[in-house]
Amino acid sequence: MPLCASAQEWANLLAHTNSFRYRNQKDVGENQYCRPLLHPLGDLTGKEVSVYWYSSIRKYDFSKKPDLLHIQAGPFSQLVWAGTKYLGIAKAKTKRSQKVFVVAHYYPPGNATGRFHENVFPLASHQRGKFYDDEGNNLSEAVQPAEAKEEKGKGKGKGDLAYNRWLGKRDTSISSQESSHSS
Repeated sequence: MPLCASAQEWANLLAHTNSFRYRNQKDVGENQYCRPLLHPLGDLTGKEVSVYWYSSIRKYDFSKKPDLLHIQAGPFSQLVWAGTKYLGIAKAKTKRSQKVFVVAHYYPPGNATGRFHENVFPLASHQRGKFYDDEGNNLSEAVQPAEAKEEKGKGKGKGDLAYNRWLGKRDTSISSQESSHSS
């Protein structure tokens, strides 16, 4: 099944059941995101979702042994995993609970025990203890979606090498289908 289709199928199920759980497919990596439709940031954007996943970099230990899983930083490491070549992403909305679910599927999957050092690279800004996106936003201080706010002018305008590498190497496909479910 193509990645966008599998991501859409899973997002639809999460919205329909109004639940948040991982599919746990062996051959596909996965990230998820959920937030209320009515939100101070307005409409959900790809940037909001990717910054949220990327912000788990705060919990990634670049000095950790490569055979140990970085469970708290899983969204970040899957997002930048060098061995991943394809991405499918989709969203689905609930009607009653007014939530939007986003699911990303990655192939080949990341977060493989023993392979972190060859797939998740140290950052130029890591030495300073702060991580910036391409617009200079400080990801070190990223907040949960319910508390999200725009942070302008905090960065130094220097992009993050791993994030830039990730942006430049992916063959991406985005599902434009939006589903509404009565959960």
